[in-house]
Amino acid sequence: MLARGTALQPTVLDAASAAPTALDADMLKAAVAKLSSAPVARIEVLTAYDSHYYTREPHTMTGGGDKPLPIWRVVFADEAGTWAHVDPRTGALLNRSDSHRRASRWLFAMLHSWDWRPLLERRPLWDLAMVLLSLGGAALSLTGVVIGWRRLGRKLTPKPAARRIPPFTPSKEHP
Repeated sequence: MLARGTALQPTVLDAASAAPTALDADMLKAAVAKLSSAPVARIEVLTAYDSHYYTREPHTMTGGGDKPLPIWRVVFADEAGTWAHVDPRTGALLNRSDSHRRASRWLFAMLHSWDWRPLLERRPLWDLAMVLLSLGGAALSLTGVVIGWRRLGRKLTPKPAARRIPPFTPSKEHP
């Protein structure tokens, strides 16, 4: 049974006695091996956040979730490059990803919220980078509006009436 105390840290309780208990590591390894039909290539123990498993402030785009440490990163030997993040204290599956999702994380999340660890760990630097990038984006947008306005202005300005040139008629003197 899983319980949360006042510190909101989950605790595994024995179902019969309700006494706190620890999960057997070998049993948990056998259980996580069943998460995929592919064999387990390795189990990494993460004691610090990295570029794929990290915490964010609740007000941010992907923040507010529970990201406990230490965790296991279970790497499966399959074509998709599947990873599973498992809490070894509770046995909870925290996250599952493959190589496609990890690439998407860099192409979407990093480029949209700049959740790059060197910036996240130096919060005033992240704020400065966000302000400068936002100002650059606003300036780029403004140049597009100016260019568009000028082009639209040329198209909407009435053109002077074309001068009518009489048709050419050859004279008798010039054949």
